[in-house]
This record gives sequence, structure tokens and C-alpha cells, in this order.
Amino acid sequence: MENLNWLVPTLVTVVGAGIWLRLYFRYGREPVPANPHDRLSEPPYEWTPVQVGLLWNQGRLGLRDMVASLIDLVRRGVLELRVEPVSVLELGGVAGVGEEYECFVRRAREKEGEATPAERYLIEEIIFRYAEGKESASLREAMVEGARDHRAACGRVERWGEIAREEPTPFPFVDPVSERMSARGTALGAAMLASYFLLGAFFPSVTILALVGVAGILTAGSGVIRRRSPEGAEALARWQAFRRHLAEVSSLSDAPPHSVAVWERYLVYAISLGVAGRVVDGFRLLHPTRANIGASADMYSSAFSLGGDPFCRAFVSLGAKSRPADGGR
Repeated sequence: MENLNWLVPTLVTVVGAGIWLRLYFRYGREPVPANPHDRLSEPPYEWTPVQVGLLWNQGRLGLRDMVASLIDLVRRGVLELRVEPVSVLELGGVAGVGEEYECFVRRAREKEGEATPAERYLIEEIIFRYAEGKESASLREAMVEGARDHRAACGRVERWGEIAREEPTPFPFVDPVSERMSARGTALGAAMLASYFLLGAFFPSVTILALVGVAGILTAGSGVIRRRSPEGAEALARWQAFRRHLAEVSSLSDAPPHSVAVWERYLVYAISLGVAGRVVDGFRLLHPTRANIGASADMYSSAFSLGGDPFCRAFVSLGAKSRPADGGR
């Protein structure tokens, strides 16, 4: 009987884990792209930042994807982004320290009809939430006010993600069969957890505690059984090749001289792919105006701390390029 106390729970765990591993190896391994690319110098598709984020993160969207959508709205002319000088005292600083700059977003009412539902939510409920009825909103004020009510601000970001995930994609990014098998893996793990409560009543053993942990891991980890569709895997490989191109600071030297349009287009995707800082640095090297060089990467670090470095640098540099080449000095 003592042998059965550890043998039965162990047998149930081995069988359950074996079934789970079979699901993973049969349905959870990513398809191998038919035509891999080492590097692509142009975006492989004309996708929205949301579509890129959904593919890149397997259906999840975060703050980085929201920022990329905002920059895309600026690129398309739905919004206008400017950096304007403000006094240090206005920002809560000390008199005599020097001039500071602040980012402002201005509406382009005639183009707001081109925005998607997620983009309209981003404009109304996040950017202009604290500037209702105004044509211009301070990004610093939006971030500071959002930080004061962090839970509500995070809820709005999550709500934006829910709306954005409803947007159509060029093709299914996830293999539907693997998605069903992932659900079965979760159900299997949950069933194993439930069975251990029954087994514990008939076969009490310290061993069962370790086996409960195994079942918990299988339940929580069943998401890895989801895999991309063959088309999704091919698209991911292409975006990875383009990311490698963007990751090289000198790569933008292939772009036409002083091509702000090319840079703006690249920046949208660079934010989604996590290499915005390098793209911004490359633009400054290729377009060495006082405005581009003088815009500090840390200018908004306190107000934009939730967004991180790519967030700050993208906004500062995109606004700086719209100023006169010599900075007005």
C-alpha cells in the first residue's frame, strides 16, 4: 500500500505529461519558413503597427504597439506632433537652468475619418483625455495625469489593446488547430490538478505535492502549444530580417539623402520591432542638423518613464525634425 501512495500519482503524472508533450511536439512547433532571408532593406509588407505587433507578440499588444500607432497617425497626417519651447518654471524646474521643450499633439480634423476604431480610442481616451475640446494636447500632461491614476491609465491601455485586436489581419497569424490543442493542454493540466485532490484522499504521500507543481506548470504553459500559421511564420521571418537591417545604425545610409519620409516610415516599424533608439540615432547621423543633434534623448525621461527609451526618443526626434534646420538660432 505504501508503494501505491507514490506510484499511482506518479503514473498519472507521467501519462498526463506524456500526452501534453505529444500535443506540443505535434502542434506547437513553429513551421520552418520556406524562403528565409538574412536581411531585408525594406519593410516586407505594408502593414499597420497593430498587425505587426499581433504577429510579433502572438496576439498580444502593449504600450510599445500603442506608441507605434501614435507615430503612424502622425506619419499619415491624422495628427501633428511638435516640440515647442517652454520655460523651466512651467515644468516645475528652477529658474535660470535653461530652456526646455515639450511635445504637443494637434488634431487634423479633416483626416480623423481615416482613423480606425482603435486609433480613435487612442486619440480621444488617451491623448486628448485631459484636453477635451482643445485642438492641441500636451503629451507631458497626458502622461503625468495618467501616472496619478495609474490603474485607470493601464485600464485604458488594455482597452485600446482589446479594440485593436479586433482589427482584421491579412491572413490568420495563428494555426487554428494548434490553438485548439493549446486549449486541450490547459484542460489536461487542470484535470490533472483536480485528480490530485482525489488521489490525495486515497493515496496520501509527500510526493503528490511535487506532482501538483508539475500539473500547474503544464496548465500555465499550455500557451506554448499555440503556433503561428505557415503564412505567419513566413511573415515573421521577413520582419525579423527587416529588424536586423534596422538594428544596424549605418543601415539607413542606403536611404535617399535627407529622406524624412523614409525615416518616418521606418520609425513606425522600428518601434513595433523594438529598435527605435537605433533608428533615431541613425537618422541623426545622416541628417546632422542642430535640431536633430540638440534634441536630448533624456528630455522627457521623467514624464515618459512608463514608455521607456524608444518612447522618449521617437517623440523627441520626430518633433525635432519638423523644426528649422538650424534650430532657429
